[in-house]
Amino acid sequence: MEERRERSVRRTIFWTLFLTYAYFFQGGGWNQNARFDLTWSIVEEGSLVIGRYGPDGRLEPGSMATNTDDVAYHRGRVYPNKPPGISFLAVPVYAVLYWGEVLVGVHPLGSLALIHFNAYVATVCSMALVSAALGAALFSALGYLRPGPVGPRLWVTAGYSLGTLAFPWATLFQAHQVSAALTFFIFALWLRHEYGSVREAGQPGRAAGLDVDTIAGLLAGLAILVEYNNAAAVAFLLGYRLLGPEPRRGLVRFAAGAAFPVAGLLAYHQACFGSPFATNYTYQNPLFEDSKGGVFRWPPLRVFLELTFLPKRGLFFTSPLLVLAIPGAAAFLSARWGRRLEALACLSIVLFYLSLNAAFIHWEGGWSAGPRYLVPCLPFLAVSLYFFWPRLPALFFGLLSLSVLIQTAVTAVNPSPRFEIENPLFEHTFRHLAANRVSVNTQSLLDRLPPEQEGLPVSPAAAWSSFNLGELAGLPGLLSLLPLLLIWAAAWREVRRIGIQ
Repeated sequence: MEERRERSVRRTIFWTLFLTYAYFFQGGGWNQNARFDLTWSIVEEGSLVIGRYGPDGRLEPGSMATNTDDVAYHRGRVYPNKPPGISFLAVPVYAVLYWGEVLVGVHPLGSLALIHFNAYVATVCSMALVSAALGAALFSALGYLRPGPVGPRLWVTAGYSLGTLAFPWATLFQAHQVSAALTFFIFALWLRHEYGSVREAGQPGRAAGLDVDTIAGLLAGLAILVEYNNAAAVAFLLGYRLLGPEPRRGLVRFAAGAAFPVAGLLAYHQACFGSPFATNYTYQNPLFEDSKGGVFRWPPLRVFLELTFLPKRGLFFTSPLLVLAIPGAAAFLSARWGRRLEALACLSIVLFYLSLNAAFIHWEGGWSAGPRYLVPCLPFLAVSLYFFWPRLPALFFGLLSLSVLIQTAVTAVNPSPRFEIENPLFEHTFRHLAANRVSVNTQSLLDRLPPEQEGLPVSPAAAWSSFNLGELAGLPGLLSLLPLLLIWAAAWREVRRIGIQ
């Protein structure tokens, strides 16, 4: 009976989050434009090149790269300055859309509306799908870390999924949320193998005919294919596995699982840059480097404060619930719960991403409503919330409600406000909400900048560069969020029907 209820709650979490994330489309931006450029080029031209320079030093007509500065240059060709994993993820979906439209006589690039529709579907089938699965995985992982009632795990999952930057970044075609999902899936898989029902039944940890370490290796390779920095998170997780029971039995299988996606990444580097070890960052746009050509420095202490508490990029400023993860981490590390090794793995990953973000010369993350480079570590930080649960539940629910309100507003208005704004939450998000405006990003997937930034009028097509499904149904402004609230109300009713403790 309990297992059946667990499965029912997991399904409700997955579908609620999927519908929530699929409710929004955020339009264009340098990051997502560069990634879509590669997807388009692979499907439409069978090429990894998104632009070429002519003898005059200018981009040739028809080059996709005119919509972004997130590029890398090599021998007159232009590539995204990012690993290809996210672009590869959307290729199957976009290929079905593209060739289906060609077969029925519709040109996929014939109108901006169709371009955005295809991008929306590709985003939903990648970002929203993976992010919803991450929410369900977090709910299960909390039960393996500390068995207990469904209710606390449900609220921690809701706090992470709707009350942190995981919410807006699950609606953006960028790498951060998929990085979080792939690395956390490894952690959840090993937790299930060690503490879950499979191990209790004395059965080998297998799924779909594969050993759990092989699956973990495959996820690790995919994580590195999505973002190079994820290699460090993978290393921390592998260290956790090797320090646990049966430390070496699965190492070879893990390496075998990781081999295929890593080989694909090396082949991509060879095809684009002539060496398997020359990354996209090796030849990236000099705009993102300092005068010495580097991108990292010793992190100033003030940057840590900026990334945590201050208004411009403070994680706790936009997600106040996560403040409770600090005392929660202390409890997680205590011997009382018997999960100290898991706690060290989670906190090591959090501290790594925080330090890496602080050391990056562009630590602000460009146009962003928060510290987007910290998104990959947020599920590992959110785990600590569960160990705060026995204390001050009223404070927990108050901060949970405030965080969900803030992140819903950020997602509804625009997760990528201009870099120059010192307090994005008050000067951008709440200002637009007060004027009854949502989906304010007018930069399309074909634009290098929003038209108003270029001194151009915003055309009717550009006004629909970002949207939510309520707006498509004809609901204006804040009223467009009403169907989303009904989805949440239906999910709450279903959870109450299932019964939570």
